[in-house]
Amino acid sequence: MAFLFMQAKIVKASSGRSAVAAAAYQAAQKLKDDSLGMTFQYWNKEEVIFSEILLPSHAPAAYADRETLWNAVQEKENHANSQVARAFIIAMPKEWTREESISRAREFIQKNLVDAGMVADWAFHMKDGNPHLHCLCTIRGFKEDGTWDAREKKVYALDENGQRIPEIDPKTGEQKIRTRNRNGSIVTEKIWKRNTVQSNPWNSRQFLHELKRSWVSYCNSYLQGESQIDNRSTHEQESNRVPLLHEGPEARAALERGIVFDVIKENQERRRINAALARMEQLIRDARKLLDELREKFIKWRESHGQKRSVTAHDLIRRNGGIAGAVPGANPRNAAGAGADSPYQRIKEITAQLEQRTQQIRSNRPRH
Repeated sequence: MAFLFMQAKIVKASSGRSAVAAAAYQAAQKLKDDSLGMTFQYWNKEEVIFSEILLPSHAPAAYADRETLWNAVQEKENHANSQVARAFIIAMPKEWTREESISRAREFIQKNLVDAGMVADWAFHMKDGNPHLHCLCTIRGFKEDGTWDAREKKVYALDENGQRIPEIDPKTGEQKIRTRNRNGSIVTEKIWKRNTVQSNPWNSRQFLHELKRSWVSYCNSYLQGESQIDNRSTHEQESNRVPLLHEGPEARAALERGIVFDVIKENQERRRINAALARMEQLIRDARKLLDELREKFIKWRESHGQKRSVTAHDLIRRNGGIAGAVPGANPRNAAGAGADSPYQRIKEITAQLEQRTQQIRSNRPRH
């Protein structure tokens, strides 16, 4: 079963990141950031196979140009703490051809991101047999006139019965009122509590959760058997595998030059733990399989001979010498032994020890 990798991050002005630079990187293009007066150039990124911009309805056609789009975004999101863009990295199934990957990525992005109202600037990358897509999306949607939509809006605060909550004047204990001039007439209005909410749900955990579910469902409609993607977390799968950390291009590039980042060291240790767990689990499965085979042979032997005396497992192993040797740690010399030293008992002890050791590694493994 394949595993899901979908990373979502916000490009923030406060962290010094530029949406223009991010777009140039993922598309392997030369783009100028007007706000910084800098040009970003990534022509040497040979892993970039394809890139394009998908526009939602009401978006200006001029935004199909990458440099125009992201400079317009940064002009709009011009505060020091602005969220400039939403960046996704999604692993693609290795079973798909390049043409299938591009076509299916476009279809998924259109349906799940662009149709929701975002501009999606995406690219398909293939590096070292690792197919994946990068996608930069706008934080805002568009109004019908093609201008940027508001990030937030005011809505009435409602009580448990769905009724508006009055704004109370602490001095009088009564609902606040105000007067307005409407078309030359003075109008008195009651004031109701309001809450500020996001104009769209794109920053919510629920949106990302549904996006992951949609991606898994979409991929699995084209994949079969063990190639299908499992959307459950490591905890939900009750898996003994330790999840690996995302290393990133900088860490991998440094590794090629002989520089080992901490994240690389951590993943090496996690792979070692995973390999040890896998070996132990296989030994446990082998031991249990052998026990099942012995039990089955024991039942058949007793039924076929019709003997009144109970036949012990070590009797059966003695008649089938060499079976105990299939389990690492079992001593073939004890195949004719009895009691606590019997191969049957030895198999049980080995299985218990392996399970105990597996549990120890499981409890001490890193969680993040």
